[in-house]
Amino acid sequence: MLPVLFAVIRGTNAQTVSEVRIGSLFQHRAAKVGRFAAFVMAVQEINNSSELLPHTTLKFAVKDSACDKGSALVGAHELTRSSFSGLGADAVIGATCSDASMAAAGYLTQYQVPQVSPSSTSSALSDGAAYPYFARTPPTDYWQSFALAVRQCAA
Repeated sequence: MLPVLFAVIRGTNAQTVSEVRIGSLFQHRAAKVGRFAAFVMAVQEINNSSELLPHTTLKFAVKDSACDKGSALVGAHELTRSSFSGLGADAVIGATCSDASMAAAGYLTQYQVPQVSPSSTSSALSDGAAYPYFARTPPTDYWQSFALAVRQCAA
């Protein structure tokens, strides 16, 4: 989460940024609400801290990506164009599926909105020319399979 904030705040004095609007693309299915709950807890933790971003309040809006390209594209559009009383999101967290993240990333690039996915692992998202505002926290499928193969050979 903090890399997104630094991407949004980059080039400015952090003390002059009083509000950061974060859009989120999460699945709303019962089995997938844990990631969203963790996101909300992180926002609350940062907002309640007097040390992390002492002069900045994080606000968030959420749209359901449904792990679907179309839903993620609509969500990205709504987050950047109409959320926060029409001000739009400064950054987007999600989506949680690679296809949905690709659709959102293509749209968000047009508006230079940084995006961080907590779980999209497709190697295609590593294309910096196609997805210049996209980042992720897990390694790609390629690196995960490489690590598993190395581990298996070492065993």
